[in-house]
Amino acid sequence: MKIQTVTAITAALSVCTVASAQTSLNDYAPANVSVRIGGAFPIENSLSTVAKSLIAFGVEYQFPRSLFGSGDTYIAFDWWTKSILSTSDRVAPITINQRFYGGSRGKNRRTYSFIGMGVAFVDFGGSDNAFCFRGGFGAELGEATFGEFSAVIGDKAGAVRPNAITFSVGYRF
Repeated sequence: MKIQTVTAITAALSVCTVASAQTSLNDYAPANVSVRIGGAFPIENSLSTVAKSLIAFGVEYQFPRSLFGSGDTYIAFDWWTKSILSTSDRVAPITINQRFYGGSRGKNRRTYSFIGMGVAFVDFGGSDNAFCFRGGFGAELGEATFGEFSAVIGDKAGAVRPNAITFSVGYRF
């Protein structure tokens, strides 16, 4: 495992610990969790030669406390694959993110931007990992639904860079 990966994972766990400190959860119902589905479209030749488009799944956990005064801090687990049944040919970015809200378009209709960093695990003909950044824009489409446009940019992992644009829709619990 690369030293950058170990450093990024350690930093991510440290941020998680600080963000969730001194919170109590008395309810066992799902809370602060979001799921997303959409598509990932490579923006770099090494990944686009493997696949022109990928199925994108995502799960997010929002920490009860934000690291910054405004917005939300959350960890995002993404999974891009050529086929749902595939046991290889995938990219899995894991990032710590901060969401910043912008204008409101009515009740439960805010827009937002987000930025994050973490590690992308890449498996296209050989497994490797790379430091990556994630950022984008989103909008709440209703009380619990949302749509997002994001980009992931990362270092080379083996012969592939995990650089892609994703479009997804999701649901927040």
